[in-house]
Amino acid sequence: MTWNPYTFAGGQSTATTLQAPLPPGKSVRLLLVEDLEDNRDLVTTYLRDTEYQVEIAENGAVACEKIRERNYDLVLMDIQMPVMDGLTATKQIRNWEQNGGKTPMPIIALTARVLAEDEAKSQEAGCTAHLAKPISRQSLLLALKRYQVSTSEPESWLGVVDVPPGLKALVPGYLAGRRNDIAILRSALAQADYAVISRLGHNLKGTGTPYGFPDITAIGRLLECAGKESDHAEASRHIERFASFLEFVAEK
Repeated sequence: MTWNPYTFAGGQSTATTLQAPLPPGKSVRLLLVEDLEDNRDLVTTYLRDTEYQVEIAENGAVACEKIRERNYDLVLMDIQMPVMDGLTATKQIRNWEQNGGKTPMPIIALTARVLAEDEAKSQEAGCTAHLAKPISRQSLLLALKRYQVSTSEPESWLGVVDVPPGLKALVPGYLAGRRNDIAILRSALAQADYAVISRLGHNLKGTGTPYGFPDITAIGRLLECAGKESDHAEASRHIERFASFLEFVAEK
């Protein structure tokens, strides 16, 4: 059993975690937005010899510039910074993503402020999660594994199952429903019914992570996008990824 540090989920809770390592040679591009050198050194030391390829932005303004120039798999966003704070930067990033029709990247807020109103401000700005300082290596790695979505290797999955204990009894029924979704998705693809693919992708995006399956959320995002764009090849690829992931979970 491990401690779940996500305050957005309603405080401290326990969850079982199952991890499958990324294939050799795969890396996850991470942007660390932090103005204090000591904190940057701490996080980069925690992530040394891991799959995370860390880049640094000294404030929110620099982060916005970097994100416009290249893709990142996730962002660690300090909230209190000079020049541009983390909440302002997150709002600008979300507006840029929305205006460009881009899939939102996970942005994890880093802050010593853990009051309910601080969490609400982070959520309102568009942060995916709220991780409290001081940060331990264990809580950081768990947060990254839970929320990362690979933009560089969409064929792979994260290999993380993090089911809150209170939902364990619901998981078999949830996964049975998702296996039914595979048949619906394949049928919709055969009929070029991209509206169904987009709708189911949207549903998967919203339910995966709350049930403890961030991979399902990630695949849902990609299916929703493929459906909206009527992209047969991409839809087919992600449907089969989804089927493979469900087989992976069943084997565990």
